[in-house]
Amino acid sequence: MTSFREYIERIKNLSEQEKIHIPIYEKYLKEHEDDSKSDYISDIFVPDRFLGQKKLTTMSHNRFSTPNYHSHRFMEINYILEGDFINIIEGQEIVMHKGDICIMPPLVFHSMDIIQRDIESRKNSYAIHLFINVHAIKEFFPDTSNESFTRFINNIARGESHRKFAFFRCSDPGVSEWIAKLLFYSTHSAGTEIKSEEDSLLFHLGRAFIAEMLNPKRYTLSFSTSFTGNSSSTNDIIGYISENFKTVTLEDVALKFNYSFSYASKLIKQRTGLGFSKLLSNIRLERACDLLKHTDQSVQDIASKCGYNTTEHFHRSFKAKYRMTPSSYRENSK
Repeated sequence: MTSFREYIERIKNLSEQEKIHIPIYEKYLKEHEDDSKSDYISDIFVPDRFLGQKKLTTMSHNRFSTPNYHSHRFMEINYILEGDFINIIEGQEIVMHKGDICIMPPLVFHSMDIIQRDIESRKNSYAIHLFINVHAIKEFFPDTSNESFTRFINNIARGESHRKFAFFRCSDPGVSEWIAKLLFYSTHSAGTEIKSEEDSLLFHLGRAFIAEMLNPKRYTLSFSTSFTGNSSSTNDIIGYISENFKTVTLEDVALKFNYSFSYASKLIKQRTGLGFSKLLSNIRLERACDLLKHTDQSVQDIASKCGYNTTEHFHRSFKAKYRMTPSSYRENSK
């Protein structure tokens, strides 16, 4: 098993994926050199493949990935080991520094990036993402004496959260490695057999994690404002589009949820930062990428299954987004 020290060294050393992304990031900077961080929102994806059937997993932040506005069906915790980051959550910007923690419910749209644009500064900026399956939230987050935080977690576990995130501003950066250890050992203990919740090592690691976050000498807790609109209804809308992406129209969405055409359009734009057509196109192309990677189906069949009337239209859309043909994408993914 990987030791904690090896884990930290792995985070600090550039991964092969990051090395590949450096020239892509440099090209991206040239194209967006006059943009503000708010303008970085450029894409959407809904990948639940990070977790599969696991309770939770960690992933280090790719320092040279281009910012990507997205959502997913699991809880995400962002933790800053070193450096300065900006987290855009449902259009609200949060600047995060060493030791800061942000907890986001499932289906919240967000994008995180390092503030510094130069290559050397980015090399020395490290963040950890912890992804938690909705079914493991209560195991990792037992009830606490802080009623507001407990209510926040319980609402997420029930799928009823109406807040975008909980943010913990660190006043003692010296706890940085201690928190990282808790996240590391939580991931490695998540698969252990347990007789009851209280016997779980994950349960006790979660309690230690919460104790550090809720210690007023270490952190200041704040919550975002409420969602604009009803969070459950907008999550349902996005889920409906994802499940019916082959044929769904904006009129279908408005009719399904008893909204006017204009209100449905405004609500989607408000929640995702994207218009309906762009959102639908990105969902279709993400599905196409999965099929190209994991099946031997022909490009023509994939185009049809993803809602494209012609293979030519699929080719144009795919190439405009990924700068390569579907066949080239399939070959590269191998």
